[in-house]
Amino acid sequence: LLFDSNRLKQLTQELKSERFKKVDFSIDSNARAQRELVPISSLIYDLDQFPDENWLPSWDAWGNHIVHTTESLWWNALAFAFHRDKEAGEYAKNVLLTLSRWKDWANPWQTKRGRFADHRTGTWSHRVALTYDLVYELMSGEERAIARKAIMQNIIQGVHRTFVFDNNITGNTSNWIAMTVGGSLMNMAAIFDDEPGTEQLEPYFTGAVMKYYSFINKVTGGKDGGWGEGIGYNEYSFSNMSLNI
Repeated sequence: LLFDSNRLKQLTQELKSERFKKVDFSIDSNARAQRELVPISSLIYDLDQFPDENWLPSWDAWGNHIVHTTESLWWNALAFAFHRDKEAGEYAKNVLLTLSRWKDWANPWQTKRGRFADHRTGTWSHRVALTYDLVYELMSGEERAIARKAIMQNIIQGVHRTFVFDNNITGNTSNWIAMTVGGSLMNMAAIFDDEPGTEQLEPYFTGAVMKYYSFINKVTGGKDGGWGEGIGYNEYSFSNMSLNI
């Protein structure tokens, strides 16, 4: 998704250089820390017990039940890719598969109102795409299918239903579009052509690209810039439109 096998070898060597040795060390140290902070046994589905009214008091708790795995997935997937750390790879795989076996990933307050994705799951979904890609070799065919089904249902279709089909944000300038649609496109790229049915990801691909294109034009074009949020939100948006290393 982000590099081929030759580039992976180059990056691995670059990380061993004096210039990047602190980065190299941080991959392992952060991966270990995240395995301790978010053990697999702590990932228990209970989203259906969250309130579908008066949602604000449970907002942080919801985030701490799924999107708190953002850094866990990120660092352990990288540790497997660059250091061939099998423990890290198995951990990242099992976090992904544990969540993939849940029946949904959204807050009940949101689903009751026809919303199946938000900016936090958008940012997090980039890490899901990366993890699926980097630990692919560790998964069996059945496990890959489980992960793809969850990604398709909860990220790709969730974003499409909310922001494309229902056009939940009509102005097309919100940072939420950058996070959610960018994450959806990353996941489509990750699972593309992995099995029959994933070689043509329509209407999700075209819908996401059109929404993405509208957002870019609305926030960067025109004499007034068209940006309705602060500069920090702008940076937040553009740093999450796609994932890079």
